[in-house]
Amino acid sequence: MDYSKMKNTLKKATPTSTQQTIIASGLYPGYLKAGAGTGKTKVLIDKILRILEDDPDAGLDNFAIITFTNKATEEMKERLMHRIYFEWLKHHKDTIATKTKTPPFMRKQVEISNMLDISTIHSFCEKLLRQYGLQMGLPLNFKIKSVRKETNDIINRVIDRHHNNSVFARIPQHKLAKLIDMLLKNNKSIGIDIDEDFLRQTHFNTPDNEYWNQFKQLFLQIYLEVDREIEDYKISENILTINDLIKKAARLLEIGYVQDKVAQKYKYVFIDEFQDTNQDQFKLVRHLLTKGVKIFLVGDDKQSIYAFRGSDVQNSLEMAKIIDEIMAQAGEEHISDQSVMNENFRTDYQLLEIINEIFQQKFTHNNHELRFPQMRLEKIEEHKNRKQLIAKPLRIVFETPLETIIHSIIQDPTVQIPSDSGSGSRPANYGDICVLFRSNFDLDSAASALRASNIPIEVVGGKSFYKAQEIIDTFKLFNSMIHSSPVYQTELKFTDYYKALLTNEGGIGIDKFLSDLKVVFKRESIEGILNYIYDTTMIQEYYRHNQEYQKIANLNKLKDKARNLMTDDAMQPLQFLEYLQVMISSNQEEDDASIPEHDRSHGLVSLYSIHKAKGLDFPIVIIPHLDKRLNRKTIEPNIIFLVNERELAINHSFIGDSELKPDLDFARLHEHEELELLEEEIRVLYVALTRAKHLIVLSCEKSQGLLVGMKNRAEYASWAKWINGINRGNFLRQYIHIINL
Repeated sequence: MDYSKMKNTLKKATPTSTQQTIIASGLYPGYLKAGAGTGKTKVLIDKILRILEDDPDAGLDNFAIITFTNKATEEMKERLMHRIYFEWLKHHKDTIATKTKTPPFMRKQVEISNMLDISTIHSFCEKLLRQYGLQMGLPLNFKIKSVRKETNDIINRVIDRHHNNSVFARIPQHKLAKLIDMLLKNNKSIGIDIDEDFLRQTHFNTPDNEYWNQFKQLFLQIYLEVDREIEDYKISENILTINDLIKKAARLLEIGYVQDKVAQKYKYVFIDEFQDTNQDQFKLVRHLLTKGVKIFLVGDDKQSIYAFRGSDVQNSLEMAKIIDEIMAQAGEEHISDQSVMNENFRTDYQLLEIINEIFQQKFTHNNHELRFPQMRLEKIEEHKNRKQLIAKPLRIVFETPLETIIHSIIQDPTVQIPSDSGSGSRPANYGDICVLFRSNFDLDSAASALRASNIPIEVVGGKSFYKAQEIIDTFKLFNSMIHSSPVYQTELKFTDYYKALLTNEGGIGIDKFLSDLKVVFKRESIEGILNYIYDTTMIQEYYRHNQEYQKIANLNKLKDKARNLMTDDAMQPLQFLEYLQVMISSNQEEDDASIPEHDRSHGLVSLYSIHKAKGLDFPIVIIPHLDKRLNRKTIEPNIIFLVNERELAINHSFIGDSELKPDLDFARLHEHEELELLEEEIRVLYVALTRAKHLIVLSCEKSQGLLVGMKNRAEYASWAKWINGINRGNFLRQYIHIINL
């Protein structure tokens, strides 16, 4: 990177007084609550560099920096390495000017910067287990893989052993198996263990609920049998699952010898996104705290949105309480006051005030107040005085197709985006727009509609890879080459490969192509076959001409998958064809490929799931389906388990036996579960809105009249209903936007 350019970039990012206090603080442990867009990554990097300057006994090899995703890991490593190089370069230039020597310590950090221990929590735990696992009898050459198929086999085998039990006669075996599988997945992701002691202390005595009381007691016994057999299988095959990595590492750190070794190696442990922590991750940090490792956590309880992966915001709240108690015992009673960043650098001042107004209300459902941490996002004075380019930065629309909304933004002369140079502005283009979706189903449906409208898009976080036309076309091409049936030959004529060959001037015809492909098929690997297909049909050039960059990225991902399957499983071309058929016919969910930066620069509307967009920002954000019901019957859980209360409930509608009375515990436990779900939905909306820099468009599928009518339905919950409740509906009416094209 150019020195002067880097210098100018860093000058623009001068820390605020709040950030300077946090960077300079030498108090540990610490938990920084960093709001959306407050510059937490920069603070983390500056704090690490400050430690390197102040602590003569600490080097980069004494840090463990743990992030939530692989992408965040790569970004953190790149930014930290750039900063270390910049600091060395700055020292080096100063020493040349003053004719002194460059500090050897800083030079050493540059030399070892590529060895930075920045990783996801799973990678960090794997490293500990590979190094110290023998201390708990774990072979160091363990394999990391899923045991989904084996789990299904074990569940059915255990249920078969109990098929004569009259208690289970009313429940179809496949539904009983599904309930066990659901509870297993839920407990493993949360970090919950059920053992014999737990079962002995659990009693189900709900009056007038005799059948379900007995069922649940026996059900948990079967669950324990299944769990034990799965563990025995993993031990016999030397396998750990992804969830096992954290669980085993937490147990490993209970061993004194390992604690000492880890504490000697890692003087500082920094953990980002701590609000998305499960029970096992919580225990792991507790063990490090007890050994005196200098822990620095960063998180934001308002952005805890990964309950489906087992995270629980209560773990974050409890850890903050523990750290406050540790600091109070050390005489640092007001440390929590110095561990909050709420100065936002991302969002325009006027839009930020609107977002604050939305989240300062009291969210309620069915006469219950929902919990949401109240903390305003503030702007520093310099940013408050900036000119607001968009007069109406929040727009609420009704009954308007997504493609119409996008076209209206592009054609609106009042929507101006600040230029990259910092002076002046420019009209909005496709590349400024991101559409955020709550569900992958809605994302995939919108992607199809936008493609049909010839709007260039990229899809991030959708699960439609094996449903994509280009993947299915590849499967059809393989079939038409292998089988001579007229059906397959006809199907080929409706594929993009056929169209690409027709438009390829000077190219070979379809018959010659298929004939040559048969020869290639016999002698090449799967990757080689795909290379030949892509090159000969010029399919990627065809897609690039039509600005269909997602399809290009998906074809490259298919080739990567083929290479991995060949390397890992020695898969041959015919087996690959069978593999594709299974994945396509079973509607297997798989993320679409990421589009490379050079293709995205052409101007694509980005389609993200809200979870995938976390940590990112966009000039313009559109959030459709604002009026979609959040607590639909279709998303009711089939089994509820509250471990602390030792309560279990089964959803009667899942069983589907009209003669069987409902479990009386379900309605009560579901009310508790529903309130927690809706509290997370508030946080999901918060994450979505705080991605925007200049403009937010909220879209409702139904009419304004229908939304107002939902006001009196206490059991109905939606984001739109909450927004309509602000200031008795005046807030929503203020921002209604009519689109006229």
